[in-house]
Amino acid sequence: PNGRDTDIGVGYNLTGNGDQARADLALFGLDYAQVLAGKIVLTDAQIDSLLLLTMNRARDSAQRLFPNFGQMNTDQQIAVVDALFAFGASGFLDQFPKTVAALRAGDFATAAKELSDWKDPQGGGAADAARRVTAAFARALRWPAAVTTSSTGTAFGKHWSHRPASSP
Repeated sequence: PNGRDTDIGVGYNLTGNGDQARADLALFGLDYAQVLAGKIVLTDAQIDSLLLLTMNRARDSAQRLFPNFGQMNTDQQIAVVDALFAFGASGFLDQFPKTVAALRAGDFATAAKELSDWKDPQGGGAADAARRVTAAFARALRWPAAVTTSSTGTAFGKHWSHRPASSP
């Protein structure tokens, strides 16, 4: 953890992931309490493995939650997986019901608008994640974004980068 929050690795929130974090860390032989206390620092290989695990979980959630996931273009799929990675499946469903409904209907302009209108009640990281996801939807749709971000400004840092949507 970085002292400001309980994120480790590439945006993995120890407290936000609750019991799942305990199980995930146990897969790597790591003690949750020791990691949370900052007494154990993950290696690059452990960070990469945790990222792969959680990205696969987010992708599987996207396929399960959005029957039209396979019909989305690559940029739209990346944006949906990014949202599920940032908020978790239950968090995304609970905090963004209008966005979820728009995604299921294939209405990406409304999905992007709903995210851009969202205000994080606690401030901080979730708002940053929402801006990244909104920008990704906007790029995927060529919809004017309310915020700007670099072409690699995603939740996945060095491990994942969005490519800007190709020009029409």
